[in-house]
Amino acid sequence: MAITRHILLTIIALGISASLLHAQLPSRAEIDKMVNPSLSTIAKRAVCAKNSVVELGTIEQDEQRTVSFMLKNTSATTVAITELRSTCSCLKVVTKPKVLRPNEELEVVAVFNASGRSGKVKIDIFVYTSLDTKSPTERLTITGTMAQSSPFSHLPYSAGELKLSRQSVTLDNTRVGATRTERIAVANAGTKELKITAQSTVEGLTLRLEPAILKPGEEGDIVISYTPKQTVTQDIQTLIILEGCSGQPTQRAIKITIKR
Repeated sequence: MAITRHILLTIIALGISASLLHAQLPSRAEIDKMVNPSLSTIAKRAVCAKNSVVELGTIEQDEQRTVSFMLKNTSATTVAITELRSTCSCLKVVTKPKVLRPNEELEVVAVFNASGRSGKVKIDIFVYTSLDTKSPTERLTITGTMAQSSPFSHLPYSAGELKLSRQSVTLDNTRVGATRTERIAVANAGTKELKITAQSTVEGLTLRLEPAILKPGEEGDIVISYTPKQTVTQDIQTLIILEGCSGQPTQRAIKITIKR
């Protein structure tokens, strides 16, 4: 009986707590008002920016941009800027709040970090002043569009339109008659088919492309194989220059190390 009474009291207590919690949760309209507050009808933009919107255009991934706005006290009285509140941690306000005399200006500088952002960008900085402690006096806005990330970002090296995972390979544990093979992941980032070939001055060292013809947007492998006909007595270092793709010879060079 005591256990039953305890369970009932627990359920009732949880019900009351849930009701209180529900009552304390703000509505969607209240949340929107906190995140995107209306400008003060009291302050009437007495401190305002000549250009309150900065268009950043296309923004590269992981790029940082510094933006600035010029605020001016257009009123006849001294006004204290009490807070410069950004709506996103990706936009850090550098300028500190200060007191502005009539007609005095303040440059508001902020740094935008694009890391992790995608699609359209719209971020606000709300300017709070001593004219109204509850609502912002001015809104400063940055807008822009994040550049599309490359589908071949996992292939950091380029030989013209050919993207590569690396530009050097090491072949070890070589034995006479045994074939050692290494692969380099590649992709065709161009608009035409690629047929990659290369010549080697080292006997037994060959290179081929799989598939033999790489279509636009297609990924594949450069396969480097080495079959020694005699014992390797010392390490060998050589360069193979890729043919069939554009780019400077240094971009098309594959460094190969053969370990004895």
